[in-house]
Amino acid sequence: MLSCRVLLYLLLHLTLSLVQAQEEVEVQDVDENGEVNTRMKNPLFGKPKHKKDDSRTVNVLKDIATTEEFINSSDVTIMGFIKVCEADIFHEVVKNVRALSFGLTPSEVVWKKYNVTESTISIFKKYDEKRADYELGVITGMTAAKVVEFVNVNEMRLVTEYNDHNAIQIFGSHIPVHILLIVNKSAPEYPTLLEIFTTVARDYRGTMIFIHVDTDMKSNIRVMAFFSLKHENLPSVCLYNTLTDDVVIMRAGEISAFRIRGFCNEYIGVKPRVIRNAPQYNRAAW
Repeated sequence: MLSCRVLLYLLLHLTLSLVQAQEEVEVQDVDENGEVNTRMKNPLFGKPKHKKDDSRTVNVLKDIATTEEFINSSDVTIMGFIKVCEADIFHEVVKNVRALSFGLTPSEVVWKKYNVTESTISIFKKYDEKRADYELGVITGMTAAKVVEFVNVNEMRLVTEYNDHNAIQIFGSHIPVHILLIVNKSAPEYPTLLEIFTTVARDYRGTMIFIHVDTDMKSNIRVMAFFSLKHENLPSVCLYNTLTDDVVIMRAGEISAFRIRGFCNEYIGVKPRVIRNAPQYNRAAW
C-alpha cells in the first residue's frame, strides 16, 4: 500500500517525469499493537543526492563593487567572509548546497562594509529578513552539516507558495511538519490572512514550513481533496507531517495569529487527538 506521503505527492500534481525518475523502496512499520505494516516509500522526499566530485563555481570577490553586484544578481546568494582556517568547511557547504550561487571574499574592506568581524557565511535575500548570518568563529561545535542545515532553513521564504517547482524544495526539506493556509488569492481576505500567516511563520522558522495553497490554481484543487475540504470550508489552516503522516485541520472559525500559534504549539507539545481514521491516513481536528 502506498504511504500517505506518496499519495499526497501524487495528489499535489508534481510532474510525472519527476515521479518516474525515482525508485520506490519497501519499508516496514510496527504499529502500537506490534503488527508489521508494509508500505512503499518514495526517495524523492529525501534530499537529492549529488556526486561529491562535481565541480562548483565560487565567485572570488575582491572589492565592494563586485561584491554588491554579486549579491544583487539573484534573489538568494551565499557570501563567505572566510579566513583560511575555515576554508575546508566552506568548501563542504558549497558541495552540498547545489541550487545557490556562492561568493567568497577575504577583503577586510568588504568585511567592514558588511559589518563582519568574524569568519561568517551570510545568506542575502531579496525577501523576508533580507540577511541571515552564521558566524563560524563564534558558534561552538560548528560543522559543515550544521552550516548546510542553516542555509537550507534560512533560504526558504517564511511562507512558500505551493507549486510544482517549490514542491521539490518543500518535500526535500528535513523539516517534516508543514502548515498550510488554503485560500484562493482572489478572496478579499487573502492579503490580511497572508500577513497574519507570515507573522506567525517567523516564530517557527526551522521547526515548521509554512505554505500557501492558492485554490485558484486548478492543480491545487487536489490539495483540497486530500484534506477533504470543499470551497465552503475555505479559508482553512491544515497540518501535514511527512514522517508520521499526521493530518490535522484547525477547527473552523476566525483565522488569527493567536489561533494559528495555538494550533502549532498544541501539535508540537501534544500528540493530536485522532477522531477519525481514513484508509490512508489519520485525520484529526481541533
